[in-house]
Amino acid sequence: MTVTLTTIDRAALTLLVLPARTLPADNLWQAYPIDLGESAAEIGDALHAVAWLNDITRDELAIVGVEFADPEQHNTTVTLSGTDLDAMSWALGDGGMSLESTAGVLAQLERLVSVAVPVYA
Repeated sequence: MTVTLTTIDRAALTLLVLPARTLPADNLWQAYPIDLGESAAEIGDALHAVAWLNDITRDELAIVGVEFADPEQHNTTVTLSGTDLDAMSWALGDGGMSLESTAGVLAQLERLVSVAVPVYA
């Protein structure tokens, strides 16, 4: 099995978030979608709204999934969750820094430029 990395631009990503207290998530249908193609203010408002709806602070939200259009299959959406998230690398736009887990990504959204997703062939 060959593993390659595909880079997905931030604007093409949708994060799926839930309150951290509800983890592990039984299904992603309960998650709230946060479109990273929106402006920073709109993303902040969306995260604030999800936190408010759940009577928690924004710091108590967790990423449970990531969705993006499949770069090789037209009209197909890829959803990654669970251990697939652990294999992603989150590239920040300040000199090549990256995060290797979802922990801390929500606090760094303003600096997120892309994710590297492993593709198994």
